[in-house]
Amino acid sequence: MPLPEPSHIRSAKLVARYSVWIVLGAIIGAGVLINEFRLSSGPASNDVHTNDQGHSPPPPGPRDYPAMPVTQGIHQLYTSAEQIAPFRIVTPSGADSFYIKLTDASTGVLVMTFFVQGGQSFEAVVPVGTYRVKYATGATWYGVDFVFGPDTRYSEAVKIFEFSSKKNHITGSTIELTPRGGSNLDTKTISAHQFNCNILRNPMSPITAPSTCP
Repeated sequence: MPLPEPSHIRSAKLVARYSVWIVLGAIIGAGVLINEFRLSSGPASNDVHTNDQGHSPPPPGPRDYPAMPVTQGIHQLYTSAEQIAPFRIVTPSGADSFYIKLTDASTGVLVMTFFVQGGQSFEAVVPVGTYRVKYATGATWYGVDFVFGPDTRYSEAVKIFEFSSKKNHITGSTIELTPRGGSNLDTKTISAHQFNCNILRNPMSPITAPSTCP
C-alpha cells in the first residue's frame, strides 16, 4: 500500500495547478486599489479650479477682507532725515477718512504717509524739502493694499509745498482738505495707479528705484 503524500507536497501541487488564477486575481485586485486611490486623492496640485463657465475665479477683492483698525497720525515713515518742519492737516467733517502721502517733488520718492479721520486736524513735523501731496478718501479702511476699497477717491494737490529752514527760521505748511470754496488747496483727480505707484528708497542707501508713475 503506497504511503500518503506529505501535506506540503500536496499544497505545492495545488499552488502550481492554480498559479495562473492566483496571479490574475492579484493583478485585478491591484488595479481596483489603484483606481480607488486616484478617486479619493482628488485632482493634482497643479490643476486649476474653474467655475461653472470654465473660467478661473477672480482674485478676492477688498470687500472679501474685514475692515482694519487704524490710528490717526503718522502711518509710515520712509526717511531717516531729521524732521523739523511743521505740517498741519485739516479735514472736513463727515464719515470719510484720509490717507495722505508726502512725496519728494523732484524724485517722486515717498517720504511719509499719514492717516487722518474726517473732521479732525493733525500736526506733525517733516524733513526740510519740497513735496507733493496726494491723498485717498473713503469710509472703510481695508489696509494699504486696498485702501478704502472700490469706492476710494484719489486726489493730488496742484501746489508744490516747500518746507525750509533758513537762518534759524523754519517754514512749514498747513493744508485744508475741505470742499472747494472753503479750502486753501486746489486739487485734481488722479487714478489709483497714479496714487499707488510709489518710489521707495532705503534710508541707508543712496540708490533709488526708477519711477513707474506716468
